[in-house]
Amino acid sequence: MQNRVRLGILALPSSGTVGIVSVLPPGVFINPAVDPAGFAQASGMVGLGNMIGMVSLVLLLVGVQSLYSILVEGSAGRWAFAGMILTIVGVGLFLAFAGIFAFVAPIAGRAYLDGDANAIKIVADSVAVSNSSAFLFAGLAGLFSVIGSILFGIAIWQSQRLPKWSGVPYFVAILLSFLSAPFFSFILGFLGGVLLLTSGVWIAASVLGSKNAMMH
Repeated sequence: MQNRVRLGILALPSSGTVGIVSVLPPGVFINPAVDPAGFAQASGMVGLGNMIGMVSLVLLLVGVQSLYSILVEGSAGRWAFAGMILTIVGVGLFLAFAGIFAFVAPIAGRAYLDGDANAIKIVADSVAVSNSSAFLFAGLAGLFSVIGSILFGIAIWQSQRLPKWSGVPYFVAILLSFLSAPFFSFILGFLGGVLLLTSGVWIAASVLGSKNAMMH
């Protein structure tokens, strides 16, 4: 069990690293509603960046499950369990949006460049605030994920098994990462990845270097 937890916790810094890579392809944060032509031209990079981003999110899910395994005992366990569930639900809901940009955007981009002026509008409308179902899913995805990160921060603070402050960059990382999507912000996405990497390395180093952080 200890070896599995040690291996699984490495998914946290790995998620941060992959998340940083996911925002680097040029044009990945072009807003299709604002610049449809630019989005179409960069749609291949948009798809690539979001596919990499989906890998980062999957690694995050692995990491939070291992984090819960470390924090499960004592009063911190209740906070960690709630944080894990909310994170899983939030990330699961958000994966649908990442999938639109990962798999639909390149096809729509090629169609736009071939003369279909409405192709990019389909992508833009599918993730627009005016789309009630998209707004509901995106809102819940962000809300659940951010609350989940707060609960993990509380659990880390109470547990005495991990550095108390390591939960702070984790919370800020999740907040910035989810804010980067609706604002199409490279800076927020990049900082989110850097902070997740920082928190993940901090937590993983504590787990790998101290038997007290491991689950009995």
